[in-house]
Amino acid sequence: MAEIEYSISELHNLFELGLRNSMCINKNSDMHNIAVENRDHILGKGNPVKNKMYKNMKISALTNHMNLAGTIEAESKHDKAKDFDIIIDDGQIENSANVYKHWADNDPRILSPFEARSNLNKYQPYFKPTGRISDFAVAHSTGVVGLKFPTKSRASKTIAYTDYYNDKDLNCVTVIIDVAKNSFININETFFNKDGLKVYKILYLIRDHACLNLERNLEIEGKDNGANVIESNVIQFPGSTFNYTVQGEGSKYHQDLMYIDVYKDCKTNINGAFDLYGNYINNTIVDIHHIGPNSTSKVDFRSIIDDTSHSSFIGSITVDKDAINTDAQLVNKNLLLSNTATAITEPQLDINTKEIACSHGCTVSNIDKNQLYFLESRGIETSMAEETLKQCFLTM
Repeated sequence: MAEIEYSISELHNLFELGLRNSMCINKNSDMHNIAVENRDHILGKGNPVKNKMYKNMKISALTNHMNLAGTIEAESKHDKAKDFDIIIDDGQIENSANVYKHWADNDPRILSPFEARSNLNKYQPYFKPTGRISDFAVAHSTGVVGLKFPTKSRASKTIAYTDYYNDKDLNCVTVIIDVAKNSFININETFFNKDGLKVYKILYLIRDHACLNLERNLEIEGKDNGANVIESNVIQFPGSTFNYTVQGEGSKYHQDLMYIDVYKDCKTNINGAFDLYGNYINNTIVDIHHIGPNSTSKVDFRSIIDDTSHSSFIGSITVDKDAINTDAQLVNKNLLLSNTATAITEPQLDINTKEIACSHGCTVSNIDKNQLYFLESRGIETSMAEETLKQCFLTM
């Protein structure tokens, strides 16, 4: 097959060319029906990159990126991923051979089209079209993979999202993390950059009275060419807890979108820290939907923006009429260090009941000159004083 160069703006026109054995083409796929629904939604409603929600996300950096399809280089598993418990790419999941022997009997079951009893088709309702770029992940992925933790399990796992093939084509990755009732799970994720674009759709199911502590790290190496769109959908069943921490420095283009449905008696804690410089880009959405009563959510997201870098943040809290006794707090703070950098912050509140406590605060500021002077007066050099204040800002 000849090489084809295309952008994500043109991807919706390429469904019928068979560029990859996607789930919407493979009729034997467990997720075929929902993949077709996503494809048809894209074809009927238009390219998701035109969604107005991307208006402040410097989307041109993504649409101008060119993908190269038609050739696959030799298989090249990422050497940096060898020490992780789980390695994931498009339709691929495996236990790292180096750590497999340490797994216990109550560790998660692999979900894959190639593993018996995965029952992937039952997860289809969670992958309905959204009109966002993640629809491409569902339509174009070769298969859904993931982990299913058993009831009452206690486990800590590391996951590497890496690149199996040395190519410059678009990768679409769909993943399920299913945490069973009364479990306590720690997951540390690392997203490795490739020389090209990767689109992720990751579903986290945190079932009744379970706890998921999720730490997400974004690779620094390769960020000049790396472009990532990561959409996470979290369903918190009654009595569950979700603690999420993310940190990074942006990349050629980066989106980290987190949509969380919160039912009754849940706890949600979101913390983010980004240190942007050069011309790197980071766009974040934290969208929390309180559906049931007696739940709490706390969001604290901070960014440093320097040089010509770009940051956008949308923090959304929706509280349904039945979600009484909700306690929701949203904080987004930005330290803008350059006249040529961009920081955009948008709080969005939709409150449908009076029986709640809800607060928000979004700021864009510079380094406090009084604090800088105080450190300098103690003999600390200006550059070191500025770096100290920056680190304090991210970790307060």
